[in-house]
Parts: sequence; structure tokens; C-alpha cells
Amino acid sequence: METSPSIRELFGEWEDPDVSRYLLACCLGLLQFDDDFEGFRKHKGIFWTNNRISSVFDSLLNNLVELGFLEQNDDLQYRLKKPERTLEEIAYD
Repeated sequence: METSPSIRELFGEWEDPDVSRYLLACCLGLLQFDDDFEGFRKHKGIFWTNNRISSVFDSLLNNLVELGFLEQNDDLQYRLKKPERTLEEIAYD
């Protein structure tokens, strides 16, 4: 059984919104991550356009930003944020 890559592994650099949606899908095990991004190109229409799936991933990404796990820049790109608080502090804040 293959394991899905972690957010720490995939969100080390700034990523555009469509790529971020794809990477999150891979982290959740919904798609198989591949280094050549063939899977991303195959499913780009899902992650590039406004639809039910991309909207859900946008909400998840924005929630991860709100909780302090990811950060977002002015270009709407996402990357991993260095933890400033423990999970317990975030959960019970």
C-alpha cells in the first residue's frame, strides 16, 4: 500500500492555487502524486476552473491558512507555514 505524501513534503515552496488544490488532493490520497505532474495535467480542468470540487479545496486551503498551517501571499499562492503554536493551542483557542 502506497502512502500519500504529506503537506510538509509538498507545500515547501509557493504554489499557485490550481497546483495547491491538486497537491492537497494528493495529500488526502484522492489522487496519486507523481513528480512529473502528469496527474495534474490530466486533471487540470478540475483544479483550474470554478466547480464544486475546486470550491471545496479552496475552502480547505483557506481553513488551513486560518488555522496557521499554510500561508497565502498576494498572488493567492500557498506554502507551508512554520508552526507558531501547538495543535492543542490551535484547537482550544
